[in-house]
Amino acid sequence: MGRTQWGTTNLGIKSSLYNSCFRARSSLSTCNLSLSDYIRKNTIPPLYDGNTGTTNDSFDTYVYNQGYVYGIKLQNSSPARGTSSMRLGFTQIASSSTSGGTIGDNINIISNDYSFVNIRYTMSGGATFNGWRTSPFGGTTITTSTSYNAYYTDSNIIARSIWYASTSAASPPRSVDNLGYFAPSAGGACFSFQTDAVYFNGSSALSAPAIYNASTGPTYSPSGYYSNGLQYRQWGGSSWSGTINFCLF
Repeated sequence: MGRTQWGTTNLGIKSSLYNSCFRARSSLSTCNLSLSDYIRKNTIPPLYDGNTGTTNDSFDTYVYNQGYVYGIKLQNSSPARGTSSMRLGFTQIASSSTSGGTIGDNINIISNDYSFVNIRYTMSGGATFNGWRTSPFGGTTITTSTSYNAYYTDSNIIARSIWYASTSAASPPRSVDNLGYFAPSAGGACFSFQTDAVYFNGSSALSAPAIYNASTGPTYSPSGYYSNGLQYRQWGGSSWSGTINFCLF
């Protein structure tokens, strides 16, 4: 659970502030039930937007009829391939780039002040962000957005205490080769009526799983016949059609 309602009745320090949702998110089985610490913005656990002063810690001002208090813990991937962060408005309130690092454990947000928290993931080293998921070992994808506004009404805020970042390592750099190319026939490719630069992963273009039109990106080479001068192969536009054959001279 990620949120608790702050209405007008039954407001208690344990039940409303250090509630079961907060204790699950922060991994605290027991807490020092301090009203002053909880309601302040600049102490742990920080409350956004709680009291920024040193006096007047009041239920009437900061808790009574304030909507909901909510939050979410974010866990980085292991190994870490980027930085997870949380923002309220234009202000970053937490971030982590460590392997398996967590943020948001102790952060509480008042829905009347902030209806959503912006959750971001910034990749590094050309890696791929697969999304936020419900389990560190796969689970259900919550969102694949690298900048997601998680509202206090979001079902994955209401029902969950933690989101897990899923990432993939960067693909190895592609090699490049100039192959004879002719769309209509193998003969034209073998005799190099046209030469095309193709990009690929592996030891040779004709035996690679796929060929691309650039060193990065998902766009494949155009369909047709490709040849290295001795052998040729037909490319279907997204996969090979058949095996490698020898050119006939």
